Amino acid sequence: MVVLEAVVGKIPSRKTRESLLGGYGPISLLILIAIWAFGLVSAFAMMQYGAGSAIHVTDSRAGFDMDFYLRRHHIFHSRFG
Repeated sequence: MVVLEAVVGKIPSRKTRESLLGGYGPISLLILIAIWAFGLVSAFAMMQYGAGSAIHVTDSRAGFDMDFYLRRHHIFHSRFG
């Protein structure tokens, strides 16, 4: 936030400065939710991988990347693949 204030503080127009700072809250909230979701999926994938993944794939070796994909698919169930 200090860096943002230093950069935005150099803008002479108060209206422009306030509009830029006004967008910081919603954007930072979306970024925070995305970081939280990535951490949640990663934590579940690490627990799955650490407990000894029971995934058996015939054409490739199952590893952490497969656990990560399956945890993401399990938590954020999308019908698009």
